[in-house]
Amino acid sequence: MGNGEELSCSFVCKQLPLQLGPHTFPVDLYTLPVSGVEIVMGVQWLTTLGLVLTDYEHLTMKFIKEGKLVELKGQHRTTPQEATIYQIKRMIATNVIAEYFRLQLLPAIEELPNLHRDQKLREY
Repeated sequence: MGNGEELSCSFVCKQLPLQLGPHTFPVDLYTLPVSGVEIVMGVQWLTTLGLVLTDYEHLTMKFIKEGKLVELKGQHRTTPQEATIYQIKRMIATNVIAEYFRLQLLPAIEELPNLHRDQKLREY
């Protein structure tokens, strides 16, 4: 894993055809105990593509496959949305959630008269 942790793989699907848009890629998929994603395409897959031009701002990857230019486009994320109770239960059941926080926007605190900024911060 990217954080140095090692995960055990109990099953592998060899040369599974993965469809990305109109393009098919045969990939080996390893089952791992991770949550939050359906599939992770890592360096092992990227090395099969050869030279890749990546534009992180526009979320695109370009490379040559079978003599033709292929461009894969990512989707921009929407603003964060509240998790459903199903998603929270799944994270708890799969032991991928250690803490749960609820963030809520509060109205701004009005300025207090005759106090310096440092004093206000210490009082709160």
